[in-house]
Amino acid sequence: MRIGKLRDRVRIDRPAHTSDGAGGQVTTWATVATVFAELMPTGGGKELEGGLISIGQQRFKLRMRYRADVPVDCRLVWLRSDGDAVDLRIDSIADPDGRRHELVAFATAGVPT
Repeated sequence: MRIGKLRDRVRIDRPAHTSDGAGGQVTTWATVATVFAELMPTGGGKELEGGLISIGQQRFKLRMRYRADVPVDCRLVWLRSDGDAVDLRIDSIADPDGRRHELVAFATAGVPT
């Protein structure tokens, strides 16, 4: 993995389930870490004028340094350079070659996390 391609900041959040007092559960999110990743759109959005992508249900492939604490039930939050934050639901995540150098995740923006 080339470190120069890891230009996007991504926050990793883990779900925390608590009782709502009425017999149900409320999910809150606890930050695990903020890391640099490479985000590559893979489809699902519409390209707008100027090369911008409209995020309706945009799919991404993400590459980041290996971490053992990122199960599929976590959520990723893309911290864009313009100050916006985009929630990404992890669809799948894996260590592609088993050497613990990188993680590759496929995630979807624009869906509830």
